[in-house]
Amino acid sequence: MLSAIIISPDEQFRDATRELLEGSDQIEVRAELNNFYSSLDSWIFNEIKTMEADVIIVDVTPDKEQGILTVEKILEISKHSHIFVAGNGTDADAILRSMRAGAKEFLSAPLESQPLFAAIERVSKVHTVATKEKKRFGRLYSFFSAKGGTGSTVVSTNFAVSLVEQTKKPTILVDLDMQLGEVSLFLGLKPAFNIVDVADNIHRMDEALLKGFIKKHASGLDVLAAPDSLDKVESVGPSQIVQILQFLKSCYEYVVVDTSNTFDDHTVSALDQASTIFLISNTDLPSLRNAQRCLSIFERMGYKKEKIKLLINRYQKSLEIRSKDIEDTLSFPVSWFFPNDWSTIMNAVNSGVPLSTVNHSEIAGSFASFVQQVAGLQPSKQPEKKKGLLGLFGK
Repeated sequence: MLSAIIISPDEQFRDATRELLEGSDQIEVRAELNNFYSSLDSWIFNEIKTMEADVIIVDVTPDKEQGILTVEKILEISKHSHIFVAGNGTDADAILRSMRAGAKEFLSAPLESQPLFAAIERVSKVHTVATKEKKRFGRLYSFFSAKGGTGSTVVSTNFAVSLVEQTKKPTILVDLDMQLGEVSLFLGLKPAFNIVDVADNIHRMDEALLKGFIKKHASGLDVLAAPDSLDKVESVGPSQIVQILQFLKSCYEYVVVDTSNTFDDHTVSALDQASTIFLISNTDLPSLRNAQRCLSIFERMGYKKEKIKLLINRYQKSLEIRSKDIEDTLSFPVSWFFPNDWSTIMNAVNSGVPLSTVNHSEIAGSFASFVQQVAGLQPSKQPEKKKGLLGLFGK
């Protein structure tokens, strides 16, 4: 049986929530707290840590700021707990901030039995799998382009295919370019469903239902497609994207996300959830300048430097701009250089096949080696770094 703690300054909310939970044989209430973090004594938070509740319900309606702070503080001491935030269902800011703080669910207050017990059922399934299999929380890799046309979809798609081919572990590729996604096209797929369908059903999502919405590639890669028309994009909010990605991380060893090249709400949600952000740039001046701007934005967003990996696509060793010039100019290390092989890539894209099917190509070998490095399969040699031209941006 799962255990729960209810936190709310509102006695009526606590009583109503307790009565709902007492009607279930899946969960029991271990404690009720009537204050947020700022008013809690340290010993109470130690009690929360000791109780190790599976579900902690935090009502942020009385005070959104203190409620969200409480969520953050709880997760510092009780990382395995599933936080359910209850609040105003029309408050987009509260929903997004709660999910970014680490909440697993956002439920409209006052709580209703159907969405509450659906959320508890999802926790129960995750708890059962974790108990039986010690299942890890999957890694999420977000690919973000410094500039349109740098080849982000080529890189993310071929990375995902090579990842599943080499590791043989469950992997899904999510096309989060909500307006102009091309992942399905690049892989020669014609999906019947897309991420909008998953968002519409996220409140009842489980692994069996998810299988009906994904498209399986011949490599073994699962693909969750972008919307097939622009009129569906606005129906998906950032909080739904967070819920989708968190659910996928509980189902897959690797979640690969191809984002748009703008800092819209959907993309920011994927960047927030990422274990690693791969920033993709070319060697032309506009791309490098935008890469510099992106790195600055990531820093302002509070991302740690080690979360960001810079990838240079279409790199030509014969160019005057050398690898060390790029690193010196951006004050940031380059994690990988993908060689420029435009004709091979275009042939693969136009044929709807991954580069791994193109035998003996340098670019396919580069992706295979890159995946080996990321997945820790074996040491991979990076391209030789040379000294050369300085001062690309007047530095």
